[in-house]
Amino acid sequence: MRFDDRDGTTWRVGRRWMPWRRRIREVPDVPFEGGPGGDDPISMIIGLFVLILALPALIVVALLVAELLLLAALLPVVALLRIVASWAGFPWPVEVHSRPAKRRVFGWTLRHDEPVKGWRASGERMAELRRRIETGRFEPTVRHRSGGGYATVGESTAKR
Repeated sequence: MRFDDRDGTTWRVGRRWMPWRRRIREVPDVPFEGGPGGDDPISMIIGLFVLILALPALIVVALLVAELLLLAALLPVVALLRIVASWAGFPWPVEVHSRPAKRRVFGWTLRHDEPVKGWRASGERMAELRRRIETGRFEPTVRHRSGGGYATVGESTAKR
């Protein structure tokens, strides 16, 4: 579910279906207004220079497309496994992302994630997180996988 708070920040609360988060977050802005278009040696040098400048952006776009194709190919299998795993008692990762009002396309930042067992319980937790965000009582906690469980970022795994 996506909603805006009083400050204009856009929030997204939901379950993570795939076993991993997307690694490529943004495609860098590379202004390109065409090339010089000549057929002399100077135009070739300028064209090569523009190509060298645009190459990192082209590589990032190619990786982004490859990752999206991989996600699309794996989504049916992972969705089926997720449903079966949910019946077996494995938790659903519930995530909260935010984006400032000034960012319109990219800029989602992970603010909170936690494992919740069961489809219904994860839906109830998502609704509770939304209420907390709307009332200003939300305390973000980003966790990462640590061994067999979840540990808060910065928390020592030796304490567990």
